[in-house]
Amino acid sequence: MATSAVTRRFLTVWSQAVAVLATAVMYVALAVAAVLILHIALVVLDANGANPIVTTVRRLADKLVGPFAQLFTPQDAKQQVAINYGLAAAVYLAAGGAVSRGIRLLGGRLVR
Repeated sequence: MATSAVTRRFLTVWSQAVAVLATAVMYVALAVAAVLILHIALVVLDANGANPIVTTVRRLADKLVGPFAQLFTPQDAKQQVAINYGLAAAVYLAAGGAVSRGIRLLGGRLVR
C-alpha cells in the first residue's frame, strides 16, 4: 500500500514538473517574439536610435533574429525589418508552441 502512495506522489510531482517546463518554454518563446515585435514597432514608428531603450531592444532583436535577418531584401528598410523580424517572431511562437506541446505529450505518457 505504501508503494502505491509513493508511486502516485511521484506521478503527481512528475506531471507538475512537466507542466512547469512546458509553460516555461512557451513563456521564453513569447518573450523572444515580444522583443522582435517591439523592435518592429520601434523601427516602423521611427524611434530615436540614440535612446538607450531603443538601442537595447535593437541589440537583443539583432541577436534573436538569427538566419531571418536578410531573408527578404525589399528596397524599403522598414519593410525589410517588418517582414524578416516578423517572420522570426512567428517561427519562435510556432516552435515554442510545438516544443511545449511535445513536452506535455511525452511527459504525460509516463503518467498513463
